[in-house]
Amino acid sequence: FNLLHRCVLLESLRLPGLLQDAASSGAGWSHRSNPSDRWCRGLRCAELRELTVDSWEGLEDAGVQALAANNPRLRTVCIYRCPRL
Repeated sequence: FNLLHRCVLLESLRLPGLLQDAASSGAGWSHRSNPSDRWCRGLRCAELRELTVDSWEGLEDAGVQALAANNPRLRTVCIYRCPRL
């Protein structure tokens, strides 16, 4: 994901299923340390208009808000198979 965070001119992004890192899971895992939220906060593509993810284990409000705030041209978000949205 570090590479994606550096690609600031992306207009469309389609990702395969995103899985929670085994090292990040476990007791005491709070929404503040949610890896998907951190990833969403780090994605800053001024030209990004479309984001598609084939599956995601979970995405919280903070991640969605970060996607919208950091990617001002984002108009379409498709997340398939997300049991915790």
